[in-house]
Amino acid sequence: MSQPIIRPAQPDDVAALADLIRALNIYEGDRAETVDAGALAEQLFGQAPAASAFVAADAQGNLVGYAIYSDAYDGKCTMRVTHLNDLFVTQAARGFGLGRSLVAAVARAGRARGAQAVWWTSLASNARAHAFYDKLGASRTPIVAHWLEGEAFERLIAG
Repeated sequence: MSQPIIRPAQPDDVAALADLIRALNIYEGDRAETVDAGALAEQLFGQAPAASAFVAADAQGNLVGYAIYSDAYDGKCTMRVTHLNDLFVTQAARGFGLGRSLVAAVARAGRARGAQAVWWTSLASNARAHAFYDKLGASRTPIVAHWLEGEAFERLIAG
């Protein structure tokens, strides 16, 4: 494989990026149909973007990987951080350093925005991801992630 290009995602990438997100969902055992390309476009490129993304494009311009990230804050360390929301490289493009290049691009973008660290979560069962993150020098923390959506989210808001 010739060296893919890592670059910021562009509005024209949304359909292919949504397909990659669906592939990650399937890989992790989640539902692919929850990915809405229109919502993704609005959240990455709309009036008030919620996140940013880098993509890896092969020599033909096809997307073979991505990283979505957002600004965050860590109160216990009193510092700005960058949250790596998603990282995915297609099976055929793995082993060429794209994951590392995508995480490095996120770290550089975070640093430019004042971040002093990058953090992320991974599925406990994803040993391959853990080995990759260990090679980056990432430390593991005993965090349990929690998710609140749907009726439970609405009940909390309603009081």
